Amino acid sequence: MYVRPGIPSLEFRDESGDVIPYGERWGMAGPREDTYSVTAHPERFAPLHDVARALMDSLGVEPTGGGAVFGPLGPQQSLRFDPPNTDAAPVVIALTEFPGVRVRAGAYYSAAFPTCGCDACDEGLLDMVEQLEQAVFAILDGRFSESVSGAWLAQSIEFDDGSSSGRTLVENALPPLDGRDGAPLEPRAWEPWAPGLLG
Repeated sequence: MYVRPGIPSLEFRDESGDVIPYGERWGMAGPREDTYSVTAHPERFAPLHDVARALMDSLGVEPTGGGAVFGPLGPQQSLRFDPPNTDAAPVVIALTEFPGVRVRAGAYYSAAFPTCGCDACDEGLLDMVEQLEQAVFAILDGRFSESVSGAWLAQSIEFDDGSSSGRTLVENALPPLDGRDGAPLEPRAWEPWAPGLLG
């Protein structure tokens, strides 16, 4: 059963000594130009590693491998977890040096937490924790589906408080994960891992 680890209250200050209110820095005017492509305190995302480890521990299965499944710009080492239900989606989780977390699941699903991490995007730690948890929960609960129609890949994932869907060209997606037999997985509506897994 998953239990969220303690999230420390981290405080970072700007060059004037003022506390930076990450996650709520910019108003209607939007971010300052000099904050794009700049990450003053990437260490604020370090607790995501603890959350990812707790999620991995909650799966109840041993990792079956890893490898370079996030493409050339992603982490080269990761842990893969295959579900007890063979019609459920495998999950791959990697802890990045940034620090952050990358997740792959099913055939093509890929997500990064934080998505960017720069000061302009102003992603808050607690928001990232919740988004990571909700993505993994949805996958484990079978609230995740993928399909391919022609050149298009469609994905849909249902969260506790909403949903997300979209499509992209298959040629722009990462190569599909392999199944247990070594053949590339086919997109589908994925089933739940196991009843009561997350408590």
